[in-house]
Amino acid sequence: MIRQSFIGITLVVIISWFLVVWDSPPESFIRKNNSQLVQEPSVDSYMTTMTSQRFSDNGNELFILTSSKMELLSGETQLHLSAPRFVSRIGNLEQREEKGVSFVANSGTLSADGSKLALNGDVVAFINGISQQSTLTSNNLSYNSARMTVTTDGGFKLVSPELTLSGTGLNANLDKEIFRINSKVRATHDAI
Repeated sequence: MIRQSFIGITLVVIISWFLVVWDSPPESFIRKNNSQLVQEPSVDSYMTTMTSQRFSDNGNELFILTSSKMELLSGETQLHLSAPRFVSRIGNLEQREEKGVSFVANSGTLSADGSKLALNGDVVAFINGISQQSTLTSNNLSYNSARMTVTTDGGFKLVSPELTLSGTGLNANLDKEIFRINSKVRATHDAI
């Protein structure tokens, strides 16, 4: 009798389990994934081998920008540039007091209004002041065209005809030709 009741209970459990599984939706057997997917920004538009010029309100040329590839990502307002070449000029052309700066880098971003340029990877800046020309190299630089300022938090090297400077962290006002170095300054002056 014990054997028959054990077999009967076992059959009822197996049939009950089969009916529960049979009537369950398939989603109940799939493990829930608690991890969230990180959505990569997609390219909204792009151009290759592009050249762009920006002019002031009175018609003077502010800058020329060339890039091998420009991308605008969806949801962003800044342009992503590949191998950018940037040339900016200011000053009085009649009095030959033209100052400016030009940049070469591996990549960069340009703000929507064109006033802020962030450059990365083997950045070289050619600075043309009233009195002399200088070359600035760094791994990354930021340029504000409205204020004519160049900044970097990393290491840099500034070479002019009579002076070689290196250090970490630079704030340069190109209009007033004032350079402020934050730390680890090394300078070599060559008297001509």
